[in-house]
Amino acid sequence: MYRETVITFRVHKSNPPKMLEENWFEMTLERCADGFWKITYIGDVERRAHYTAVGIPDALIPEASRVLGAAIRSSSNVGTKGTNEFRTQDADKMWTRLQTKGLARYLRTEDYYICDAAVAGQHPPR
Repeated sequence: MYRETVITFRVHKSNPPKMLEENWFEMTLERCADGFWKITYIGDVERRAHYTAVGIPDALIPEASRVLGAAIRSSSNVGTKGTNEFRTQDADKMWTRLQTKGLARYLRTEDYYICDAAVAGQHPPR
């Protein structure tokens, strides 16, 4: 169990990462009271071509669920007025893609997507 309440995963263009020479694709998660981890940021701020349309979220979200041993969920657009919780259209596309691949499911009553350890375990090994 991780004691942190916020965890960041980074994907670098090079291996090993060149921390001072390059940027990265990043996913930040915040632990929720219900035991889930919620994505609060995912992407590449500068939208560099080498991080675009290469399937990073499709691999990173299930892997983060596996590493943390916990479910990862999207934000919800239900009852979020006046809060900083919202799900963008790009996020909807990403989560729909994961759902189509069998890596996530949608919970209609809460209006969020979830990738949990059981679902994440279904993705093919590397």
